[in-house]
Amino acid sequence: MHTSSPDLDGARIGFTRIQTPVADGIDRPNYGLAVGDDPQAVLADRRALAHLVGSPIVWMEQTHSDCVAVNPPADPRGKNAVQADAVIVASGAAAVQVADCVPILMSADRGRWVAAVHAGRRGVEKNIVSNTVRALRDLGAESISAWVGPCICGKCYEVDEKTFRACTQVLPVLQAESRWGTRALDLRAGVDAQLNEAGVHHIHHREECTLETPDLHSYRRYTGCGRQVGWIQTSDL
Repeated sequence: MHTSSPDLDGARIGFTRIQTPVADGIDRPNYGLAVGDDPQAVLADRRALAHLVGSPIVWMEQTHSDCVAVNPPADPRGKNAVQADAVIVASGAAAVQVADCVPILMSADRGRWVAAVHAGRRGVEKNIVSNTVRALRDLGAESISAWVGPCICGKCYEVDEKTFRACTQVLPVLQAESRWGTRALDLRAGVDAQLNEAGVHHIHHREECTLETPDLHSYRRYTGCGRQVGWIQTSDL
């Protein structure tokens, strides 16, 4: 299992990668329970990650919503604990699953609070990033830092004309052109703009494009793919 563990304002974070490519099936590890994989294999991957992290992990059932869950319990079996697209915890770890969408990890007040956020096109439109920052502020957070993980890049996220116009009218910074000269969206630019507007100015990046990176799951590359995760752990552990 490949995962990096840098520090984000007092919190430990990591982004997983594919370690075992599978010819006919889903590459491992895979952390997504809703992709047609063997649930027991997924739960085993999740428990292995929790062991590596050193604490239980709160997992989300992500639905491209604007919902932020605060301090839900972690299930030691590794099952989804909450239906949301952002989760904030005061102790332990949280994870976000992606396969082209943008994973965002946030640390508030030197890791006192941490958040994992799932921002796809619909999540960006619904301001899931801003909602998460607002929820952290409501908890009393003053200093917030963010790490934006690997996602599909603006040169690869081709969309149709209707989607392009609808999204760029709401957030013009999403406007991009694909490598083929067609309409595209730059989700990373949209997330950065929303973080800055919400007052988060300490932003770090993993610049890899999921579609272009073989050891990252990408739905655009293969619709039967699994999910990698970004995880973050509070500073009290």
